[in-house]
Amino acid sequence: MERGNNFDILCTLENGEDYYYRGLLSNSLNNHQQCTGIETMYRQSLPINKKTQSAIELIAKVIYPLEKVKREKYYDAAITIILHIDGCSKNYISKNTKNRSIQRVESTLKKGGRVFSKALILTQCYSHYIAYLEDTVSPKETWNDFLIKYRAFYGSYDNNFTYGANSKVEYQYLYESIINAGTDKCKSGDSFTGLAQDWAKVRPVLHLVLGIMSQFEKSVPHIYKLIKEPTWLEPSLKRSQYFLAEIIDSEKVKISDNRRKLNLSSDEMLFIDIESNPIFLRKSNIFS
Repeated sequence: MERGNNFDILCTLENGEDYYYRGLLSNSLNNHQQCTGIETMYRQSLPINKKTQSAIELIAKVIYPLEKVKREKYYDAAITIILHIDGCSKNYISKNTKNRSIQRVESTLKKGGRVFSKALILTQCYSHYIAYLEDTVSPKETWNDFLIKYRAFYGSYDNNFTYGANSKVEYQYLYESIINAGTDKCKSGDSFTGLAQDWAKVRPVLHLVLGIMSQFEKSVPHIYKLIKEPTWLEPSLKRSQYFLAEIIDSEKVKISDNRRKLNLSSDEMLFIDIESNPIFLRKSNIFS
């Protein structure tokens, strides 16, 4: 997924800016609904290194930020498939995982991959929309317009992986069907309600996805490569903290109606601290 153009000063922070953003986060963390460390699901007994397991955990949080059971199921499925690929015995795998069939494991990973892909698409959409607002004197296109454009484009992209086999739809048809049905619902399966729901699921982890995207020049690699080569993990988490701080900072001033319709609230966003360089330990067991 190609990243957007609006990555601000966050990729080249000076020390003063670093302290400023860290201070913002430290002062606001008690407002967050979720505050955690990244290594809460780590299984020390497995022959899978800590960084790889942490990468799986972060991806699982992006996919299912508010659904603990699904998040744990995805984590276990990813562990299972790695153990299979690495040649571990069936007996070992059955003792160290939930011992689901490989078909069910693959189904879980495929569903999760689609959700992750949607998160990348919507985050790219957000980034481009913010850039559009900043570069346009009198913006005429709304956030809903951008959502519809991206949904129409990616409905026929990458062999329809993200939205399913029957998801191809022309932009004009989608736009007109939504307008004719009202802003909140549409008779067809391509409803704006569905787009809004997808965006609502991404909002709590928007900064995490921006952090991941910031580590790659052109496109985010396949999930399996992200897991097996997790050098991106800590820098992406650090960057995500600054994206979150920027959102907190922006809430101090009056924002335009165009931005308000994004319905972003820093309080609902998941804060993940880094064990090696923590910002603020709100809870003693944050990394356990």
